[in-house]
Formats: sequence, C-alpha cells, structure tokens
Amino acid sequence: MAGQVGGGDKIEEFMKTTLLILPLLSYFFSCHKPIEKMNGHWYLKKSKVEFGDPEYSTLDIENSGIAIFDKDNWAGSGIFCLVNPEDNALDLVQECLVGSYSFEILGDSMSLSKVDSKVYYKGFRCSKGCCDRQKDFFCSSNLEIDLPIANDTAKLIRFENESREFQSRILIGWPINKKGCFPMPIMINLDGSFANIQDLDLWVETLKLTIVPNKRQRINTLLFVNRETDINQLNDLLEKLKTFKVIVPYVAFREKNFDNQLAIWLRRIDFKKTETEKLIAEHFANWPSTN
Repeated sequence: MAGQVGGGDKIEEFMKTTLLILPLLSYFFSCHKPIEKMNGHWYLKKSKVEFGDPEYSTLDIENSGIAIFDKDNWAGSGIFCLVNPEDNALDLVQECLVGSYSFEILGDSMSLSKVDSKVYYKGFRCSKGCCDRQKDFFCSSNLEIDLPIANDTAKLIRFENESREFQSRILIGWPINKKGCFPMPIMINLDGSFANIQDLDLWVETLKLTIVPNKRQRINTLLFVNRETDINQLNDLLEKLKTFKVIVPYVAFREKNFDNQLAIWLRRIDFKKTETEKLIAEHFANWPSTN
C-alpha cells in the first residue's frame, strides 16, 4: 500500500507541474507563431512621400521578437523595436526614442502606422534575391550612390558598420526625390543634412562640440561618394577637407557583387604623402576600380 501511495503522490505532483507548464507553453507558442509568420526582410514606403523623406525604409523582423528599421545603413545600426504580436504593435526600445507602431499583415503585405501620428506605410516582404543591398544601405540618405568598385582589397580596410571609430560621414550623390522638370545637381550630405562646401567650416566646429575633448585632434570621416561624381566637385571637396587639420578622410569602395551582403572597404587619404594624393586624384578622375 505504501508503494501505491507513493505512486499516487508522484502522479499528483506530475499533474500539478503539467498544469503550471501548460499555460506557459500556450503563451510561448501563441507569441512565437505570429512572430514566425512576420519574420523576414520588409520594404516600407510612406503613403505620402514629401521632399526630404527617404524613398523607402526597410524592416527586418527576427524570430527572437526583435524588429529593426534600416538595419544596415550608412548612419549606423538602425532603430530597434520589440514585436508585440498580441497587440499587433512594434514598441520602440532605442535610447531617447519613445512610441510604437501598429501593423497589419496579410500574407506578404504589411500596413504600418505610427501611433498618435498621421504617418502611414505600406510594404511588402522581400523574397530571396529581390533586394539591392547597396540601395538599402543608402535609402535613408535621400541620395543615389553607387560606390566605386574595389577589385583589389589587399591594401584596403574592411568597414564594420558597428564600429565607433568613425565620428562623421560625408555623402555625395544625386537627390532621389527630385522635383520639377530640370535635373538636380549632385549634392553633399553632411551627417544627414544637405549642405554646400561653404558649410564645412561650421560643420567641423559643430562636430568638435559633439566629440569628447581628447578625441578632437583626429576626426575619422567616411566619404561615401557616387563613382560618377564630377571630378571638379570632388576635388573642391578634397581641397577644403585638406584645410582642416583634424579631419582624416576615408573613401569607401564596394565589392563588385553584393547580392547577399554589401562588403565595404576603405582607403585613407593621407594629404601629406604626394604619391598617395596623386594616386587618389587619378582614381577619382577615372573611377574604374581600385586597380
């Protein structure tokens, strides 16, 4: 009889444990299954695009329940959200950012709206091979940029987007959202704002204020330049950068194929070396490759 009582206790304990675990499993699968249906690489476009707005945005949703706007982009590592499938919401978790987005998904189509605002997006899920990684990288810049090709990367530096080594970025390319009948000239973007070469003085002084004092003597600056940029405009920019003793420019190149991943390589411009300056000038004039 003692053995039977012990067996009964074990069964009762098993049943109690099962009753505790089942709700947890139910909650896990109820959350995980919707996220699984949402995951992928999404393209989003505002219902009303105005001058200055990005042509589109990307949204990557992972099984972990993390969603990232513009995951890989020229400015950094994107904006992070937590997926709340129960409320059909994406909750911002980035430092200094608050708010949330509500969404609806039907198959491979998505509608997205920012809560308490009139910002609406429509989008679709990108199947394998449908995206342009370079275009995604620059989509928030409002500039059309095709980087020069690096056929030989032996003397170049591999760029890691998460690196904090680079304090500023200069982009040169054609505006995407053009207005009017006449083509717009190539424009300069200084850390996210359109500018002229004359604005560089104020930009550098402002930039210094955002950097801790012991790192102001060397400001590593990335140059993302469309490979068809006019040589005269580019030379004007380089000559102006040369006058700032603290700016250390690095020119960005890409590998020829970037179907699965956009690999970016950097070459430092050392204005003190005549041979390097000559090499860079010849390269900018021709733009074929780094060979």
